[in-house]
Amino acid sequence: MFVDGEKIPLLAEEKLLMHLIKYPQLDKDDIHPREMTQDGMSECTGISRPYVTKGLRKLREAGLVDFTPLARVPGFDYRRRAYHLTKKGMNKALRLKSIREDFTAVKPENAFEGGTGQVRFGGEIAGSMTMNGARPLSNFR
Repeated sequence: MFVDGEKIPLLAEEKLLMHLIKYPQLDKDDIHPREMTQDGMSECTGISRPYVTKGLRKLREAGLVDFTPLARVPGFDYRRRAYHLTKKGMNKALRLKSIREDFTAVKPENAFEGGTGQVRFGGEIAGSMTMNGARPLSNFR
C-alpha cells in the first residue's frame, strides 16, 4: 500500500492473513497448492521462513489459522502441513482487506481538515495512529 508515494508495510501476520484469504480449506486427501505451505507462503509474501513459522504460530494461537496436518502437495515426496483460515480468520482478513482498501482510497487533497493534519477514515479522525510501526499518519503531508 502506498500513501503519498511512500509504502506502508504490513506486519508478517497481516501479510499471511491477506495471502491465505485466496485459499479455501480443503480435505486432507485433496491436492493442496504449494502456496498453502510454509515454503510457499515464504516465497509468495517475501517473508523469511522463520518469520512465516512465527507468524503462523501467533495466528494459530489467536484462532485465526488452522492447518491440515497431512496434506498432499505437488512437488513433495511426503505430505506436509497446509494452512488455511478459520471462520474467525476469514472475518479478520476481510476486515483488514476492507480497511486497507478504504485507506488507499483516501485522496491526499481530501484527507486533511482545515490544515490540522488529521486524517479521516469513515468519519473517525486517525490523529496519531500508526500503521505497523510506520510514522504517524498526521506526518504525511
